[in-house]
Amino acid sequence: MIRLYFFTICVLITVVVGCNPTSQSDGEGRSASEPSRSLSTDEEKAAYAIGITMGRNVLIDPLVRDLPKEHIYMAIRDMVEDKDKVMNLEEAREYLSQYFEKIHAEQRVTNLKLGQDFLAENAKKEGVTVLSSGLQYEILQDAQGAKPFSTSKVIVHYEGRLMDGTVFDSTEKNPMPSEFPLSSVMEGWKEALQMMSKGSKWRLYVPAELGYGEKPVGQIPPNSVTIFDVELLDIR
Repeated sequence: MIRLYFFTICVLITVVVGCNPTSQSDGEGRSASEPSRSLSTDEEKAAYAIGITMGRNVLIDPLVRDLPKEHIYMAIRDMVEDKDKVMNLEEAREYLSQYFEKIHAEQRVTNLKLGQDFLAENAKKEGVTVLSSGLQYEILQDAQGAKPFSTSKVIVHYEGRLMDGTVFDSTEKNPMPSEFPLSSVMEGWKEALQMMSKGSKWRLYVPAELGYGEKPVGQIPPNSVTIFDVELLDIR
């Protein structure tokens, strides 16, 4: 469960960095229970590195990031100090499963409507082509090279964004472009890449049903329209 995973990370990082909103300050902006920011041992450095890594995963998940942290702290204290708990671990897991399923159900309805409205407006833009499948594309850089088949491997540079511009994936962060069999990618990519010539660059507007679908994937909420700039570098 993605959300339960991130909730667990949130609990772990709070323990690692010693968060406690009720502790007193030492006069230097640090709570009395918080460890020194000078990392002197390998163990302290390893613990801090684990916390940084886990903290990043918390920050990229808005459903966890926006929860009231004082209640997270309270639950951690109850657990660590072995106090009477409002929920036991099994009850907490069951509640989280139900809670996030409810949130996802609401997101699915909301995002489906937002995506439909976005694509309807986007279809009116000059240079946008709408296919019968619902896929939309713009040609950013044209070319006259060979085109891949469904059985081909392709080498591409790409960037993936949400409708609000949030970048969730990009080959810019990698030293090499991405190579994969065309049969392994989402339906929107399969359709578009077989129409693209080697050397061309297209912007794809992928409806949820041709992309990531109804389930959340990492930073991508359920039923999201995704936007990709894809440059076809080579065909194998």
